[in-house]
Amino acid sequence: MNTLTIIALILAISAAFGLLAGAGKTKPARRRKNKGDIGESRISILNEIGLDENHIGLDNILIPLPDGGTTQIDHIVVSPYGLYIIETKNMGGWIYGNEYDSQWTQVLYKQKSTFQNPLRQNYKHCQVIASALNLDNSLVHSVIVFIGDSEIKTPLPANVCNGGTAYLNYIKQPREARIPLPELPRLIAAIQKLRLENSAENCTRHIAYIEQIRNEARCPRCGGKMEKRIAKNGPHAGKAFYGCSKYPRCHGTRPIEA
Repeated sequence: MNTLTIIALILAISAAFGLLAGAGKTKPARRRKNKGDIGESRISILNEIGLDENHIGLDNILIPLPDGGTTQIDHIVVSPYGLYIIETKNMGGWIYGNEYDSQWTQVLYKQKSTFQNPLRQNYKHCQVIASALNLDNSLVHSVIVFIGDSEIKTPLPANVCNGGTAYLNYIKQPREARIPLPELPRLIAAIQKLRLENSAENCTRHIAYIEQIRNEARCPRCGGKMEKRIAKNGPHAGKAFYGCSKYPRCHGTRPIEA
């Protein structure tokens, strides 16, 4: 039995256990949780089986933010080639979008729905980790993985992977080693010290924080606060818009909705 066959069997078993684990929840909540948990468990297994001992995976990392909130990172892979910050999407159907859109579209059984551009979502995660660990941004790599029966219908950057095989191939691409092997345990220890316990209380607070920021004007690039400004030139001169308070370090903008 080859490695890919073993991985496939383990993924099938993990999916079955994921469905059983949610048996006590209401149907909509169970489906949402199971989809997320199953997608994340698949990546955890792939990291364990498909990567070598110099790629160390951490899962479900809840990080405190300066404003008192939290951000949740699905996976971090620490390696000599940098830190891979991984956002998983367990979705089916056709996926449309590009790296600059604020929203992407899923078409499933002829029904359209939109979701946040995961590249933008993961940009904030990368910035948080780089800042907290005092790392150069070039050492922190964003990776998006679609796990499920999905097909990406528009051109997207190479770091958007469709399926586990594409994900492993991307992580394994030859790159220059920039972090000495003896430094890896220190980085892992720093992340473990930084992260919060995945307790029910912390998870509840995180969900409440997410709901709060959804109702506030937040930068689509870094998640920072937005300030009302007036465009000075260009086709929108004289019009009001929201600009990131971290400008010029961040150039995120949002229109002011009527």
